[in-house]
Amino acid sequence: MTITAAEFMAKTPRKGGERVSRLRPYETEILALREKGYSYSQIRDFLLQNGVSVVTETVVSFIKRAKPSGGAEPSEDGAGQ
Repeated sequence: MTITAAEFMAKTPRKGGERVSRLRPYETEILALREKGYSYSQIRDFLLQNGVSVVTETVVSFIKRAKPSGGAEPSEDGAGQ
């Protein structure tokens, strides 16, 4: 007997739920720093000083997801550090 993916999902709860970013507690501060012109690398340094070790690409991705759409994000030097 086979079942469809929809049937499987209906009877089987997903494990783990939704992932929450380690950066979420700093979202307001991260966006404020970016709005004030701080680079992604500088924001990464701010997070490191708060005990959160991430690579610059993580900061870039987080900001892209967290920012309300509509505003163009300026290009960033050092995003690959």
